[in-house]
Amino acid sequence: MAIEKLETGTTPEDMRARVKELIEAVNELAGGTVTVTWNDVTGKPATATAAELQAGTVTAVRMISPKLLADEIDRRIAAAAGA
Repeated sequence: MAIEKLETGTTPEDMRARVKELIEAVNELAGGTVTVTWNDVTGKPATATAAELQAGTVTAVRMISPKLLADEIDRRIAAAAGA
C-alpha cells in the first residue's frame, strides 16, 4: 500500500477514512493489532500555559487543554463584557 499525501481541502471524513486505511495496513504488516498510546508518541509540542494565553505570547505550536481553552474564552468574554 502506497502512502500518499492528502490534498489540501481534504474533508474530515476523508481524513478519518485514510487514517483507518493506514491503521489497517500497519496491522496487516505487523501480523496483528498494533496499539499505541499518547505516552508512546515522541516529539509532542509543549503545553501552553494560562499566562502565555493571557499575554498572547504563544508564537510556536503548543497543545492547549480543553479546560485551559474554556477558561481563556470565559476570561475574554468577561473582560469584553466589563469593557
